This record gives sequence, structure tokens and C-alpha cells, in this order.
Amino acid sequence: MITDKTDDDAYVFWYATPSKDSQRAYGSLLSGWIAAGVVPRQGTPLEVARRTAGAAVQVKQHPPPRTAEDAEKVLAEYAATAILQVRGQADLYLGGAVVRARIEFEYLGEDELAPPRVDPRRDFMQGVLFLPQYWREKAKGYAEGDHGAAAALIEDALAEKYLKALAEKTAPLGMFSGPEHDNIRWRFTEAELKGPLPPRLSELSRCATYLSPAQVAAVGADHVVRLGRVFEWLHRQEPRLKPVCLGTANGGVILSRWPGALDREPKFASLLAPDDQASFEAVRLALLPGAR
Repeated sequence: MITDKTDDDAYVFWYATPSKDSQRAYGSLLSGWIAAGVVPRQGTPLEVARRTAGAAVQVKQHPPPRTAEDAEKVLAEYAATAILQVRGQADLYLGGAVVRARIEFEYLGEDELAPPRVDPRRDFMQGVLFLPQYWREKAKGYAEGDHGAAAALIEDALAEKYLKALAEKTAPLGMFSGPEHDNIRWRFTEAELKGPLPPRLSELSRCATYLSPAQVAAVGADHVVRLGRVFEWLHRQEPRLKPVCLGTANGGVILSRWPGALDREPKFASLLAPDDQASFEAVRLALLPGAR
């Protein structure tokens, strides 16, 4: 689980555990993130935490891997070992700005047992991309006063360059959402993750979420295509509104900046074509908390 008590933005990716073997499970996730362009920062060590005798935790630092093959070499010594967590840093290049991010991988933590379990392996794992609290302020134009437009540009760059790549190149990804911090918590139990539950709409319109290919099929692929058309129409009507409906190569979709205020606006619905109106409502209802 996320233990940091900061206001950093945390984008959380939930995976079905790639392997029952701890070393292979972590190696698969780390290699996938490297392939997606989230490469551990050179000069900053990669930390691996593991259980030792008596359930004590040992943290060891390694040279940061540049390639999937390097990641395999780093984790080679952890064969038949209960790895608890892998942590590192990465520089993200977003619209001309460099954002120093932190990355963490661990098993889904729902129970804190005393004494702690020697083997923490579970059916689900999570990868977390932490962005510093003021990362949006690095966007070009932010200092000139157009904060909303500048923040949207750097958020779009994150989605198009990194979130989309992570959705396409890491498996078995079930969903992701973010940003999370002390005031925003999307948490899923193992039972929820095992079911066809789509991500929940956040009360904050900026948050990004991901529908997996299976979830897109459950909602209705045609509905999602029309939703993208509605978002484009909204942007043309009001340029400052930039909701995102970004398709991925594997058939999933990334949603961001949901225009929540329009959900309860009768005039908005009346302006849409009947099919577009029905699709907007279908996706909205599917993403509400408790939807199945």
C-alpha cells in the first residue's frame, strides 16, 4: 500500500500478479515500465526490499537498470526470495519540462499482520508513479497566469507519452487511476479487482482513469467511440474545456477531465444527437461508484 503521507500526485496501476514467483513478478512489471519509457534515473539507485530471517526487512541498493535485460540482472539474486517492494526514480520529459518522478512496485496490501508475513505474495500488484506536488507548474505558460491551460497541456503530455505507453506495454494491467494523494483515495479490494468493476468517476474532473479492453467491451465499444466524439464537440464549443478520451493500441481507453458539471445539465443533453446523448449517459452510469 502507499505509505507516503504527502500531497504528491500518485498514479496507481493495478495488475494481476504476473507470476507466483516473486522475482519474476517484479521483473515483469519493472521491464514493462522500462519498455514504456519510464526508465529508472541513472545515478539514483534502485532499491529492493525483501524479507530475511525472522521477518526482518532488508533494503539493498542497485545500479538503476536501463533495459529489460538490466532489470533481469538486478533481480537475479532474488530468486526464491520474498521481495516486498522495488523503488526508484525516473525523469519524465513532458512538453519541454523535466519532471522528477518516483516509481514503486509492490503487492496489493490489504492486511497488516503482526508479526508481518514472511511471504507477502498476493493475486494483485500495483505500480505507482509519484509526481511531485507542483509538477503542473513546470508547464510552459504556467508562470504567465494561464494556469488551467498550461496544466492541461502538461497533463495531456503525460497521458499521451507515458500513461498510454504503460497501458499498451505493461501486462496484465487491469486499470489505473490518478492522481491520488491524502485527500483523494481510490482503493480497491481483491474482490473488486477480480470482478468486471470499471474505475470510479472521481469527484475531481482532472483525474485520469483507464478502461481496460475488457471493460470497454463491457461498457460498449460504440459508446466509448461516441463519447470521444462528444468530448471533441465540447472542446470546439468551449476551447477551455478539454476532456480526454484517448484510445490505446490494445483496445483500452484513457479518460481524463470528465465534464462532471454537465452530467446534471438538461440543456447540454438536448444539444447532443440522440446516439451521442445515449452513449455519454451509458459511460457515465457505468463509471459511477457501485456500478457493475
